[in-house]
Amino acid sequence: MHEPKLVYDLLRCVDLRVITQGDIEAKFQRLDLGTASAVPQQFLATLRDQAGGSGRVRGSFRAATLRQTIAQNFGAHLLEPRDWGLAAYRMAVQELTRVELPARGVSAPVGNIFVWPSAKLLGGSPTGDFEDETPSWDTEKGEANIDLRGFPNDDLARITVVAGPGFGKSTLLQAIARKLIDTPIVPVEIALGGFVHSDQSVVEYLDNQINREFSIRVDWRRMADQGLCCVLFDGLDEVPSSHRAEVIRRIRVFSARFPMVAWMLTLRDPAVLNAPLGGELIELQPFGLREISELVNKYSSSTPGLSWPAFSNALDAYPDIARLAKIPLFLAILLSAWSVGEELPRKRSDLIEKYLGLLFDPDRRKGVREPRMGARALRKIAQSIAFASLEREEIGLSERQALQQIANVTAEAPDAVLGQLAGVGVLRRRVDGRLQFPYPIVQEYLAAVHLVDEHPVAIAERITDVVKRPWAQVMQFALELLDDPTMHIRQMLQAPDDAFSTNLRLVGRCVVNGARITPELKEEIVVRLADLWGRAGWSIRERVGRLMVDGLARPVHHEIRRRLGWSWVVQSGGDEIVVREDDPLLTLEVVDRLLEDGLRTFMPTRDLAPALQKVAAEVALRVTARTYHHGATEDELFGLTDFLEQIRLAPEDTHLLSKLAEDTGLPLFLRLKASVAMSAPPSEDVLRAARVALDSDNWRNRSACIQVFARATDTVAEVGAVLADDGFSKTGKDYLLGAMHGLFADDEARRAATRVWLLRKDIAPRHRDILLIFVARGGDRTAFTDLLVRLGHVDRDVAAGTLLTLNRFPEVELGALARAKLVERSDLLTSVSSLLHGAVLGLTSLVDEFGWNGYAIHDAPSHPDIRNWTEVIDEWIKTPNLSQISRLRMIGDAIRLRPDLINELKAIVLSATNPDESAWDEDEHGHFLRSAVDTLRRRGLKIPSQLAETFVLAKRPNLHYAGVAMIAEESTPEALEQLLRLYHVKRTDRQVLLDAIEVLAARLDRRIMPQDLKSN
Repeated sequence: MHEPKLVYDLLRCVDLRVITQGDIEAKFQRLDLGTASAVPQQFLATLRDQAGGSGRVRGSFRAATLRQTIAQNFGAHLLEPRDWGLAAYRMAVQELTRVELPARGVSAPVGNIFVWPSAKLLGGSPTGDFEDETPSWDTEKGEANIDLRGFPNDDLARITVVAGPGFGKSTLLQAIARKLIDTPIVPVEIALGGFVHSDQSVVEYLDNQINREFSIRVDWRRMADQGLCCVLFDGLDEVPSSHRAEVIRRIRVFSARFPMVAWMLTLRDPAVLNAPLGGELIELQPFGLREISELVNKYSSSTPGLSWPAFSNALDAYPDIARLAKIPLFLAILLSAWSVGEELPRKRSDLIEKYLGLLFDPDRRKGVREPRMGARALRKIAQSIAFASLEREEIGLSERQALQQIANVTAEAPDAVLGQLAGVGVLRRRVDGRLQFPYPIVQEYLAAVHLVDEHPVAIAERITDVVKRPWAQVMQFALELLDDPTMHIRQMLQAPDDAFSTNLRLVGRCVVNGARITPELKEEIVVRLADLWGRAGWSIRERVGRLMVDGLARPVHHEIRRRLGWSWVVQSGGDEIVVREDDPLLTLEVVDRLLEDGLRTFMPTRDLAPALQKVAAEVALRVTARTYHHGATEDELFGLTDFLEQIRLAPEDTHLLSKLAEDTGLPLFLRLKASVAMSAPPSEDVLRAARVALDSDNWRNRSACIQVFARATDTVAEVGAVLADDGFSKTGKDYLLGAMHGLFADDEARRAATRVWLLRKDIAPRHRDILLIFVARGGDRTAFTDLLVRLGHVDRDVAAGTLLTLNRFPEVELGALARAKLVERSDLLTSVSSLLHGAVLGLTSLVDEFGWNGYAIHDAPSHPDIRNWTEVIDEWIKTPNLSQISRLRMIGDAIRLRPDLINELKAIVLSATNPDESAWDEDEHGHFLRSAVDTLRRRGLKIPSQLAETFVLAKRPNLHYAGVAMIAEESTPEALEQLLRLYHVKRTDRQVLLDAIEVLAARLDRRIMPQDLKSN
């Protein structure tokens, strides 16, 4: 009855204007778009086409995305109102984004000195632990595949960056800010240590504090509504624990109110997130050799005599310091303080002392006048200030607090003393007015020194604080600084430990970091940790393995040695110890234990390769003997080939494997891998057997044949002959081309082989097309155009692979050609799922040049034609008779272009009340459902806890992870109890639950004891 009135009221608010094309063109010519020359007419045509195309599907335009596209394609910059002062703000940010060179008293633009770190995606419930603050022993083992230089983008719009002290989180924010000031997105940093005291919302803080500090008048609410700002929240750990929930609440409200705003938040420990924030959790990785050498080269321009070879040689002599050099801050301190020929510090406290010595010694710092107070007295005051601040659970402090603390400990004028502390660089003032030490870990070290010097008895009283931020580092430093920490460590070892052995592991870390204890006490600690290493679940085992590698296994205690051959220990640091020890007897002990305790399809031998190669002949003898054990299964025999893959026999020892290579009664894959382990290139008989294996139905045989071809005298000719031979199946040739990384050692060799094969006229069209895709991804536009022209008729997977290549050529014309040719496909209705997947990834990412059946995905700017694909993708999603899983897959892909599809995705997930029933069999392992749940979680959408529990208990393995992550996201006592109950209900695959319980208990400040995990 009221509908007519509602329609009438709506029409009264509508301003309908009809503008002719001529009027639009005339007005367009008068616009000032910030370009150096007249904007081409094509610009207007592009805008008109985008508006018309989006109008047909009720599309919307995002200001940030549109402005970036316009700037990228036409060099046109749509400027904000001049009276806002954003031009001056951008210049100020550019000047402020500088990195201080430790203890040198000078700084450099962040772009000149910053090295972008590797990063990886964390799971839904990452483990929060003091051990997270130390670098892993092998940064190459992690899947560090997140490129933060692309932030913000559709996939990484809201991220929480987790990293230990000294990993450069604040410097990363500066680098992000510096990169963004040249884009339409305006970066703005909020130091949470100051924000917590403001009692303002995020937008109010921007309007009041930031505008006042920079003397600008930006309408931050309008910027946030349009997604034209990126907020960089720094240092959640610096907020007292009693206030963190409130700060997180303010950020959550801001995120919900302004869904188009990108943000990044930094913290040390994911456990401090005592409420869900949404977005992705990203972990910064320790520096590897690439990053270390890059930073050394950057410093070398201002440090006489510094070079990567000289510094690398120095690190080789000090393995403990080499480990610390993986932490960017410690590496920067080393580079600032070290001189060629000078000895390096032995441990981290020595390194920090060296840094502090430079700060407090004015003779060694240019441009700093002699302070009126002596260096020793000034340092004691700094230690007192650091301790008092941490007593309030704060990193940094206000000027009033600093002056008050100075007055408490000295009769000197507080203002003068504070000026001296600032003058030598011990304290510095942030933009928000608060004072901070150069680095949080420096404050923690100074506080530890104060604790040891002034309150040594209180150390024992604070033992229970070791799992809390910021006291975790303070207590570790204190135990390391004590002349005799035996009493305190014994007290920790005797106290009831939690279910995660936190006390024991922390004691182990202190020993590794240099705590001075008796050999007897160290042995007790090593024995207890070795026992834990052998029986703990994966997460704890990894962290104990890190302790063993970092120092506890030097020398290798017999309790460690007897566990090194356990396969699960090998994968958690044991392999690193075996390789480092370089002891043939130890290596063979490990091999014997692995062979005795049960072979599996895949054995953990890859990282043992250097050690196995040194005893290759003995390994060959043992593999041969184990092969002929009665009743060996095919899985066990395949496990043996993992040992063979890691060795190459000397010519005089090849006879040791001849029996395996020639015994036709053995599986073909074993014979082939035995042949590969022999030094000589494979014979014609072996190559003939490899060709048979290529067309085998047994995947083990196919995997072995790749290694044979790779070792052939002329791999290019051998593979080319197979590709041209009609006697080989399409599947076999596909497999061969999908294994390019196994056939050739580097991309240049792969490119050369591809060019040779394309010269042949006898290779089938399908496989020529796959080769053309490889060439196109290498930058050959002609090859790509050839594929696009035939896109309507090539095989389905070739079409999808071609679409995956779109972003190698960011041209609107090529995107339009692809859309036009897809319409010609006769199988379009049955191919939409794979085509949509290829198109979305191809428009938003870059894929590996030689990936076929599998490929790496790299971040990249979106293709300029991306908006014109919206209508095509909408039509594909509406394809009739799609299965539920097909729709789920397609919407999951399309959501990168169409965020508004999130509710449709959620509806499908909510319908999976019985995910084990046959209706979901198309998603055999639950991969697509899990991906959908993770997408919902990242966007702050929840599913009922009962449905999450159903996923935890489902038989499809991937759903287990999704359900646990969704429950843990709640961060409530009820969620913790639900996880504990599920831990008791399940009898297998409980490690993910245990990890989630650990981190959620830390968030809720609840200690989980061993009895809490025991079955009733």
